[in-house]
Amino acid sequence: MEVVRYKLWSGCCLVSKCNGVASFTGLVAGKQPPTMREQVDQILARYTDLIQEYGLKMENLIEARAYSNDITKSQDFHDAMKAWCADYPMPNCTLVGAAPSSTYMLELGLHFACPVDENKEGKVVMSRHGNNHGYAEVTFHNGIAYFSGVTADPEIKGTRAETEDILRKYEAMFEKYGLKKEDMIYSNCYITDMSQVDEYGDPWCEWAGDKIAPAGVCVNAGLEGDRTVMIQLSLAAPGK
Repeated sequence: MEVVRYKLWSGCCLVSKCNGVASFTGLVAGKQPPTMREQVDQILARYTDLIQEYGLKMENLIEARAYSNDITKSQDFHDAMKAWCADYPMPNCTLVGAAPSSTYMLELGLHFACPVDENKEGKVVMSRHGNNHGYAEVTFHNGIAYFSGVTADPEIKGTRAETEDILRKYEAMFEKYGLKKEDMIYSNCYITDMSQVDEYGDPWCEWAGDKIAPAGVCVNAGLEGDRTVMIQLSLAAPGK
């Protein structure tokens, strides 16, 4: 299995391709325009050029991961993203509050499906399902299930109760899409108040157990609305 890297610079590359996935380093707005919408539009314009440059296709966008220094302006990001994808299937998307720097309002990383063999015109096989606030609920590609970040229903309050509600949602989605909890690969947990981490950790550990728990991270981040926890999972999905 070969990893192909493009435009190397200190510590990273612009894009890497491996096993049918092209992953971009997070981009920020080059000219730092004054509003969130302008910065997002500029980032997406850069991606439009890069998609063409690296032989990718908009319809093969798997997921977007966005990090904003002002989560209260999240709707500006969503409006720009959905306008950019208007003519194509919506990807997965996870947005959290985390400052890229003091001057940039948003950093955006994208992941695309691409042919496994760079020298052949291979067909990309992928499928998207469900609806998570206008984005795909889950995307299947190359035997992996990629979920958008999941939060609790609005009426659920408190870190423990929200975590339990999120895990119930995942149980339902696993059954819906024919997935198994023991096939979890990675978990990203975002929590707004790290003093409440045990209120997330206790129900998570009880649910995941010792033998099938995935690798993962739990980090402090801002979330949309009054949500205190978001969990984003990826799983092995043989045959999908």
